[in-house]
Amino acid sequence: MRANGIHHSELAKEGIAFAVKSMSIDFARAAHIDDLLVVETSIASLTGARMVLDQVIDRGTERIATARVEVVAIKVGGKAARLPKALLAKFST
Repeated sequence: MRANGIHHSELAKEGIAFAVKSMSIDFARAAHIDDLLVVETSIASLTGARMVLDQVIDRGTERIATARVEVVAIKVGGKAARLPKALLAKFST
C-alpha cells in the first residue's frame, strides 16, 4: 500500500484500519533469522470493505512461501467500515 501512496497512519486519522479475516499460507522452504526476504503483494479482489491479497515471499531466487490474505476494513473502534473512495479508486485502475 505504501508503494501506492497509501499509509496506514493516514487511514487511522480517518478512523479506518484493517483486520485480517482469514489467511492461508503454503510454506515451501524455511526462512532463517537475518534472511533478506522480499514480499510481493497483489490484489486478487476488492470490494467496498474487503480486499483479498495474494502474496509471494522470496529469498533471492528461492520461493519461500505463498499466501492468500483476506482483510476487512474496520473503524478504529472495531466495527465494520467502508474503504475510502480514494483508496478504492487507486486500486480499481
